[in-house]
Amino acid sequence: RMDLHADDRELLESTLPHEITHLVLGELLDGDVPMWANEGCATQAESARKRRHYRRTLARFLPRVYPLSVLLETRVYPEPPFTRLFYAQSASLVRLLLQGGTPGDLIAFLELARRRGYDHALQQIYNLSGLEELQQLWHTSLSQPED
Repeated sequence: RMDLHADDRELLESTLPHEITHLVLGELLDGDVPMWANEGCATQAESARKRRHYRRTLARFLPRVYPLSVLLETRVYPEPPFTRLFYAQSASLVRLLLQGGTPGDLIAFLELARRRGYDHALQQIYNLSGLEELQQLWHTSLSQPED
């Protein structure tokens, strides 16, 4: 189910693509989508302006980002203003994973991580040693210019 507001100025550019991504991802993963992946993937469908907003938000929160081990296990949305950080960091992580593979690789990663854990899935899908290496790559990616 999707609830939308007709007076949403970003309805067609961001909100609708974001919400449709949630629905499709839920179908692909049988409704078992980690929060970070659900929001991170949905942000990729939003407008370029909105994605820039997430990057600026992440830059403002940079000293207080979540360790990836915490982000990946988040089950409840953080309280404001950390909700924005959660979305921004999730967007950044999904973007990094998409740069390292295809959208199909990301889905395979999420399916395998559900069954065997993140370290195993990172090794199999992205040829990374585990979360520690992903954390290092993610931190490095923060200092690189955006496309």
